[in-house]
Amino acid sequence: MFETEPTRLPVTGRAYDRKAARLFEAGIAACDPKADFATRVAIALRSCLSLLAADPTLARMLIVSAELSEETLRRRQYWLERYAVLLGAAATSLDDHPGVEFMELTLVSGVSYLIARQVLLGKTEDLEQQLPSLLEFILVFYMDRDEAARIAQSCPELDSNQRPIP
Repeated sequence: MFETEPTRLPVTGRAYDRKAARLFEAGIAACDPKADFATRVAIALRSCLSLLAADPTLARMLIVSAELSEETLRRRQYWLERYAVLLGAAATSLDDHPGVEFMELTLVSGVSYLIARQVLLGKTEDLEQQLPSLLEFILVFYMDRDEAARIAQSCPELDSNQRPIP
């Protein structure tokens, strides 16, 4: 079942913000703003998954920690909303952007849940292997299911231009 963790002190809002900013900046720094939507999502996801996989303590604190105060829970929501805004802004580059206001937050929250499940199962080091399924989870909302699956499955082998290979 799920791993158990020793009791820890509650995470403060300020500590959460510092760690969340580190993850957020890693995702942004890896992206080329001129790349297409799917590539930007793939690269940002890969960067975040790599950082979380390399630092299980960070992953547990940001994604699954039960010791969050009310203030820290509000900070967590703030960061989820920042990711949602970033995803929504990237999606506006699509010709057929669905424009559903709440969907990006739903997608980001879903990704967070799926990552948390892996962390709780003790599979933090394997988070990068989740990239294709997490990418498809996001892309299927924005494009044809077959196209989303094709892009997600080609994602691990990106060419030198950081574009998924067809």
